Amino acid sequence: MNGVRICLGCQVELAVKKNGVLLVSMGVNGASEAAFCDVLECPGCGMQFVGGVADAIAFGAAAVSHVIETSGAPVVRYWLNNRERNEFAAKAGCDHHSLTNEVVT
Repeated sequence: MNGVRICLGCQVELAVKKNGVLLVSMGVNGASEAAFCDVLECPGCGMQFVGGVADAIAFGAAAVSHVIETSGAPVVRYWLNNRERNEFAAKAGCDHHSLTNEVVT
């Protein structure tokens, strides 16, 4: 059962929705690093999760921007906590709800 990922709400195993998604770690000052990952989805409720994260391939805002522009991969951003997400949103002149990732299709 090593590596099994289960949706606790539905009690079913998650399915791979998309491979090769770019996961970008964000901070108050923007992107800090990027790595490729898989997006998993619960076949019961549709909730999506990140899994299978590879080693980071880019560090710093300029390098991350380059990878985003050249890879053509869908991007999922994340912040370590809500405070950083809200501070980033305030600096960018938007509310934190506009920073929500789209569901990966």
